[in-house]
Amino acid sequence: MRIRKFQADTIREALLQVKDELGPEALILRTQKIKGSFLGMGERFEVTAGLEEKFESEAARAPVATAIVPPPPAASYGPGSRASAPTGVASARVPSPPRPSDTTGITRDEFAALQQGIDAVRKAAESPRDEIAAVRREMGQMRSVLAMLADSWKDQAGVRISECLLPHYQKLLASDLSESISQQACEEAQRRLEQSGLLEDPEWARNVLLQVLAELLPCAPVLVPRGHGPKVLLFAGPTGVGKTTTIMKLAARLSGQGALRVGLVSCDSYRIGAQEQIKTFAEVAGIPLRSVFTDDDIGRSVKELHLCDVILVDTAGRSPRNQMHRMELTALAERLKPDEIHLVQSATTRLRDLRLALSAYKDLAPNRLVFTKLDETDSYGALCTLMAEERIPASILCFGQDIPESMGDASPEELARMILGDDDGRAT
Repeated sequence: MRIRKFQADTIREALLQVKDELGPEALILRTQKIKGSFLGMGERFEVTAGLEEKFESEAARAPVATAIVPPPPAASYGPGSRASAPTGVASARVPSPPRPSDTTGITRDEFAALQQGIDAVRKAAESPRDEIAAVRREMGQMRSVLAMLADSWKDQAGVRISECLLPHYQKLLASDLSESISQQACEEAQRRLEQSGLLEDPEWARNVLLQVLAELLPCAPVLVPRGHGPKVLLFAGPTGVGKTTTIMKLAARLSGQGALRVGLVSCDSYRIGAQEQIKTFAEVAGIPLRSVFTDDDIGRSVKELHLCDVILVDTAGRSPRNQMHRMELTALAERLKPDEIHLVQSATTRLRDLRLALSAYKDLAPNRLVFTKLDETDSYGALCTLMAEERIPASILCFGQDIPESMGDASPEELARMILGDDDGRAT
């Protein structure tokens, strides 16, 4: 490609010089303003243009037209004219249309039309081979940038992340998984990949990272043995997270699919309509229900349900900042002595509030986590961070209102796929 620079007082004049010198096939490579030549005063325009060799050879083979150019009238030359006086009749190339004498520059529409013409010529001249070469160059540049990013992350806080793991690391952060857990998972995956010698295999890198993430996420689904007396499960949590709906789903699932004898105890006397809601469900499902209003009701209810395989206890949802409610809940747990205490949280809650709720219920000592409303978010990193940091296993995942279909056992492999961006990652 032949490359030349053209300078003029206006961008229009510079573009016309390009057209005169290189023809309409010229490619505009760069335009910029430069200082004037006289003591640096004023501004001029510089256009860098190029002509591909195939167009240059065609231009050389094209015949040059000649014509007799009559001398212009003398009045067209004067002190303000840039043209020189004619010397008479001469044989020359047919001139381009006369350049405008104004110095206001090319208009936006004229420039756009000219650039579109140049782009059209350039695109017409491109071949599939040129396009493939351009794609390969861009891929090479992207690979170089990715390697630079990987090196920069390695230098920060001693984090060692290979090129094939870097996109996954970014996905983990985007899913709201904490930076420390994301680094821990990627560093362990990096170590295993180096040992296996498959560091450059993207598919294997993803599988290894999924395995590492699953190991960081403890899960313990609800298991109810038969013939060992009633197993008592207490459910607690902030208001509005879906405790009562979760209990109804679990009761329908255990009594239907599991063929277990299920009993319900409702301790929610605060929320308007709470007793009616669970009472209606119990009547339809044919599950015995006992309501608790006083301390004496607690022991009586458990005794009446002693033939059940499992007893599910629903509690009132109150703000984690309500100290009086937390004290009442702790006293209830001391009387019931449940086998499992499930803290119910919404998956739409940010990590800071998840930690706040868990801290508020620390006297209750929950040993299971239940996450609801998974269908209302696509970011699962916060709940997984809570599980990994506190080492409290998740038991149930809920993702809808259907009873009992919209719930499933928590699975570490499935949670790992969910935070890594697998669209199919959902409890079943």
